[in-house]
Amino acid sequence: MRRTRTPRELDIDGAEQSFAELARRYAPGLPMIAMIKELRGAGAIEETPDGKLRALKRAYIPASFSEDQLRLWASDLEALGTTIEHNLQRRARERSRFHRRAINLRIAPDSASDFEQFLEVEGQAFLERIDDWLSAHQAREGNGVRLGVSVFHIENRET
Repeated sequence: MRRTRTPRELDIDGAEQSFAELARRYAPGLPMIAMIKELRGAGAIEETPDGKLRALKRAYIPASFSEDQLRLWASDLEALGTTIEHNLQRRARERSRFHRRAINLRIAPDSASDFEQFLEVEGQAFLERIDDWLSAHQAREGNGVRLGVSVFHIENRET
């Protein structure tokens, strides 16, 4: 006979027997607050009246996405991975591929929406200039080489 177990309610923070400790152990590098938001959104956890977290599902399965979305994200990951691989394994005489980012860890939270608007305008303008350049240099005949850039928004909130 199989025994059904009731999940333990966990404190959010703490060194032992807490959600934070589980997150550190099983998802290092993933922001805990982002994980809580994702699990809440999926209906996998809830917060109890005394501020603890309770599991509502035994397994977490992310919300479904379209095949086109998954294909696009996979393409972005593949492009980033091959750039990193090239830069790590290139010969001394080969140039590294452009791989930079602009990030600041102490932006005022109320500036996030301003940044989103800034990125929509300036990021789009930058990508349009890149697209114009790429179009002007497109091979007229035969095979070409795949070139481009990917720009994405980085945001982690600890609230």
